[in-house]
Amino acid sequence: MGANGSTRRVSFTKDNQERVTVLQGMRLSENLVSRMKDLPQPLSKSSSSVSAEPDQQGGDSVTLKHSGTEEQLYRRYEKEKAMVKEELSKLAEQEQVVAIADLKEHVISAGEQQNKQLNADYYRLASAQFNEEATIADTRVKMRNYEPLCANLQSQILNCYQENPQLTLKCSTFAKEYRRCIREAQMLLVNHG
Repeated sequence: MGANGSTRRVSFTKDNQERVTVLQGMRLSENLVSRMKDLPQPLSKSSSSVSAEPDQQGGDSVTLKHSGTEEQLYRRYEKEKAMVKEELSKLAEQEQVVAIADLKEHVISAGEQQNKQLNADYYRLASAQFNEEATIADTRVKMRNYEPLCANLQSQILNCYQENPQLTLKCSTFAKEYRRCIREAQMLLVNHG
């Protein structure tokens, strides 16, 4: 408020019990109210006069007609007016700081919400793509059931070796026939594969 050149005028009075009454609605600090209570009582109307006249800028200003005590009062009035202006300026700065902090918090919160939404969308898209590729892979790679090649010869060789652990040459005919069977199966796979 004080930074852009605007001013506010505050009127106040004191009653018999030294209570300060603000005539124009402003929020004043306790420090300022206590200083206002310390102001000397106004002089009787016969010894001084106070008139409100428009100043050159169009506002109201108080002109005191008498010197001495009135001059001290006027200086004190100007000092208090400057303090009020300073208080209002501080309040405006504090409100601005709070507003900026609230705005930052709102922006951060909105950014976090947007990131969460983007992450959720990305997860859904990645899951859908994975499931689609897995389905395609399942159709391309078929489960194959293989039967062992030359299974009967394989079992005959095994039985022969178990029956003749010291005479393995007795099983050589089975081993030759097993190798021939395997070669024939390989040839079939190469030619028909």
